Amino acid sequence: MLARELMLLIILMLGSALCGREAVEFLAYYGYMNPEVLQNYSQIPNEELENALRDFQMFVGLEQTGKLDTATCDMMKKSRCGVKDKFDFEGDDRSSKRIRTASNGIPWNQKELTYRIFRYPKHLQSAAVNKVVEQAFAAWASVTDLHFRQISALADINIAFGAANHSHFHPFRPEVYGHAFFPPAGSVDFNEDWSKGNRSHSGLELFWVALHEFGHVLGVNHSMANRSIMYPYLQMGRSNPNFPFDEEDVRNIQALYGPRRPRPANLCSDSSFDAIFEYPAGVIYVLKGEYHWKLTPDGIASGYPRLNSHRWAGLPSNIDAATATSSGLTYFFKGNSYWTYYHTSPHISNPSYICVGWPGIPDNVDGAMWCGGSVFYFFKGSSYWRYAASQSPQVPASYPKLITVWGGIEGVVDDVLYVSSGYVYFFMNGTYSRYNCATGGIDHAHHNQPDYPRPVGRWWFQCDRNVAEENVSSSNPFTINSTETTIEDTAVSSTSSPTTIEDTTVSTTANPTTIADKTISTIA
Repeated sequence: MLARELMLLIILMLGSALCGREAVEFLAYYGYMNPEVLQNYSQIPNEELENALRDFQMFVGLEQTGKLDTATCDMMKKSRCGVKDKFDFEGDDRSSKRIRTASNGIPWNQKELTYRIFRYPKHLQSAAVNKVVEQAFAAWASVTDLHFRQISALADINIAFGAANHSHFHPFRPEVYGHAFFPPAGSVDFNEDWSKGNRSHSGLELFWVALHEFGHVLGVNHSMANRSIMYPYLQMGRSNPNFPFDEEDVRNIQALYGPRRPRPANLCSDSSFDAIFEYPAGVIYVLKGEYHWKLTPDGIASGYPRLNSHRWAGLPSNIDAATATSSGLTYFFKGNSYWTYYHTSPHISNPSYICVGWPGIPDNVDGAMWCGGSVFYFFKGSSYWRYAASQSPQVPASYPKLITVWGGIEGVVDDVLYVSSGYVYFFMNGTYSRYNCATGGIDHAHHNQPDYPRPVGRWWFQCDRNVAEENVSSSNPFTINSTETTIEDTAVSSTSSPTTIEDTTVSTTANPTTIADKTISTIA
């Protein structure tokens, strides 16, 4: 017994005079020893203490001596985060242990997170604190698919500055600048007493501290890499504030929430898009990148854009073209493949090759439209193809043909839209023209409205609503002409009985030519 106590004393005395029992308390506090050892300090086995010291030394990058040497003791006194480094003991909170020892933590179950600062430091202006906190959250949002918003009510993440001896279960130790609680707790506490003693660089230091603690509140654990923002010790100037993360930081946060998604395009800044089609009941959808917009007579519907994958599971981004039938079958085309959905339900064959499902139609089409029955039109470059599933061959030998037969349309179309009221819209370079199936030509303006081609943004997305020289009726993107109703009013009813994929793509019954196809066939 005496020998063991003597060895323990020797280990502790190898360090600074201020390191001894405090070192054991430190190791227990940060998860390197079972906190129960503090109940009988003199009975700590030498091997247990040496192993704890080696673990700590390895974690922070010191020589693994197993001794309480000067370097180890000095490291224990440096400013650091109050979250544990390890969670290996049964005495720890079990839910916390489960969260913190998971390989990448447990994430929030939503990507839009709110935060509230409900107690500000007395020695810093609240506006300055708001700015630093906003910048720290923005840094994390720059590398992962998360969005943050400050509110004044109870939030997902609640932030406070408090004294060392604050109300949480574990008051701040002298070296601690702050601590945080992992999801779903969502609490971050900064040690106001610590920040008062570091006022010379308080703004920048607060940024680094907030960045670190916000990593915890998002589910990221401490890192052994001293280049990581999640290294437990504060190291000023080790990184570029404009991009403060190490590769490990990016890898860990993206393992929880995925990479940062491209922001939705601004259709008023750039009115080009990937695809446009009419859905049953006259609903118009526009797709661009990973997002889609629903259009109404007043412009873009409230709540849009939305992710394509939220409506059409498995649909890739940046598609080439899309079209839908009145029965709810929707087809998306990209490269050499296409995807089929019945309303929002994906077909089991997705994706399929265009050459198999649509024989005679080329890959990489620019536009597609359904014209009733089994008839579809496809556009690519300066040419177009007519596809009729009920005929053999589905694409006649006379195709492809030049698109100039469509009322003199020239060039390469970006996309094409047929609406059930009997019009075909051609979209090119941010403008559009309207082909009238009844007259067989491009429409002309009525009642002092501008002639075609017209700007897409102004007429379809309600951009520049307040342009003085244009009246309200002329700005309606769905106005067919001055006397007719909107597209939605003249749409094909969605009450048609559902058909199968074969009904519209591989049918061999009699030719179900519709009025729409008859009118278009005058030029086809």
